[in-house]
Amino acid sequence: MSFLTPWSALAACSLALAAPPGGADRPAAPVRELSRADAERARDLYAKAVAFGRAGRFVEAQGPVRDILELRARVLGGDHYETADARRENETLKKLAALPKTNVVSRALREIGRIERTLFMIEWYSRPELRDRCRVGLNKGEAGNKLARAVFFHERGEIRDGSFESQAFRASGLNLVVSAIVLWNTVYLSRAVESLRAEGRDLPDDVIRHISPQIWEHINLTGIYDWMHEPKPKGTFRPLRVAKENFMAAA
Repeated sequence: MSFLTPWSALAACSLALAAPPGGADRPAAPVRELSRADAERARDLYAKAVAFGRAGRFVEAQGPVRDILELRARVLGGDHYETADARRENETLKKLAALPKTNVVSRALREIGRIERTLFMIEWYSRPELRDRCRVGLNKGEAGNKLARAVFFHERGEIRDGSFESQAFRASGLNLVVSAIVLWNTVYLSRAVESLRAEGRDLPDDVIRHISPQIWEHINLTGIYDWMHEPKPKGTFRPLRVAKENFMAAA
């Protein structure tokens, strides 16, 4: 048995309250889409709106939805279907916020939110594997944040550009550098594992999967960047470091 989430109820209300009569089709979307930075910002704003909606705080939920509407209208255009969706959600939230607290719909949405939180708390306390999975996800997210903070040391880790486009440009550059570091670590961790296994070392897969590529202690983030250096031919790698035990055996 599945329960209706509050945001699903909001979507149902939007069909009943905000949809145009006659079931008009969505307007044709221009060949435009949000950039990665804009999409991440819209996703974060939507998560905030969902959290407010689940708590029955429809007035507070209007702020993130308005920001999404402004972002989509500016980037995608007012006739894009995603902009139209955000506009309908904003109008629905206005109507829900205007309802008195004693209204049946408002009370039902708040009760659904309470039921959903109660069910999740019961599952959280009764399932250790769920807590472990959530903790692993939080650790991965925090490791990614630490790597981004370590890379973004310029201007004391602050984006001081005035325009949103410049801010998005710097955020995209940060994502590019972080992704390059993760790719580098993934490639050389894979080669190190293959080398150790070739030497007869026992490295189970259930242990290897806990190794994170979001590390940077071995990378020099400051200094002189040589952009004119000739790239190495494709398929060539730096030699792996010799294990400490090999040094001790040779001594």
